[in-house]
Amino acid sequence: SNTSIRMTVQSAVEEEIEEQIGYRVEISTDAGEVLSDYVKKTTLRARVYRGSKEVTNDIAASRFHWKRTSTDATADTLWNSAHAGVKQFQLTNADVFFSATYTCEISDE
Repeated sequence: SNTSIRMTVQSAVEEEIEEQIGYRVEISTDAGEVLSDYVKKTTLRARVYRGSKEVTNDIAASRFHWKRTSTDATADTLWNSAHAGVKQFQLTNADVFFSATYTCEISDE
């Protein structure tokens, strides 16, 4: 019948759309993006979206990998290892040597 054909086509179209929808990671802070003598700490949170829907809670924390990039590559490597597997953490002045950039990647399974 026409109904079953329409439902089959609709299902195929929905599957195709789902495959095309991408993921994005947004990092937010609770006390701004710059630490200073006045702002000594902030919480960094990674939020994952698929299309417009937040899916952070659907993803295991073990898949979150934070990366710090500064002028001290050795310290960055140690910092990165210490901050793997968490969706959020508190960043303090001690985590930043002059300047640093923070990113978060979500690994496949």
